Amino acid sequence: QGVVRPTDFDVVWLWRARMQPHVDKFIAAARSAGARIVADIDDLVFASSEVTVEDIDGFRAMGWKPSSAAPLFALRTEVLAAADVRTATTVPLADAIETDIGSAVVVPNGYDDESWAVSNVAKALRPRNHLIRIGYAGGTLTHQRDLQVAVPALARVLAEDSRTRLVLFEECVNLLEF
Repeated sequence: QGVVRPTDFDVVWLWRARMQPHVDKFIAAARSAGARIVADIDDLVFASSEVTVEDIDGFRAMGWKPSSAAPLFALRTEVLAAADVRTATTVPLADAIETDIGSAVVVPNGYDDESWAVSNVAKALRPRNHLIRIGYAGGTLTHQRDLQVAVPALARVLAEDSRTRLVLFEECVNLLEF
């Protein structure tokens, strides 16, 4: 009937999860049923000696108070610490986990073969207008500083070639900053 029970799984994979009563209960029930717990993180959003609040542009960009970082990050650290296996998308993230929490495995972001095939079909079906599209998929406003690094080069390319277009996810970039 669509009810998820922790006893239904051999592996429970948690992404960016924060420890909360329902997560704690789910982990405990899954573990008691013999499941392995995997905690995945794709950004430095846990309590780490590698990060300071000043490093996190997302707090500024999203209007959050820096004081909210420590409790939020501590809850993610609890989940990472409770896991049997910890995964990170990059070597520096895995190193930060290993420094502060325990061993970690790198599972990089990327496309699977099916996504790549679908992308190629979509590309083949699009009109041949000879435009050059540069895409940026930051995901959230937390990546404003990341885009800032590329803005001078993007501006130059866009100015030099009228066929070039910058394609952005709506609501994931505040263009007024640039």
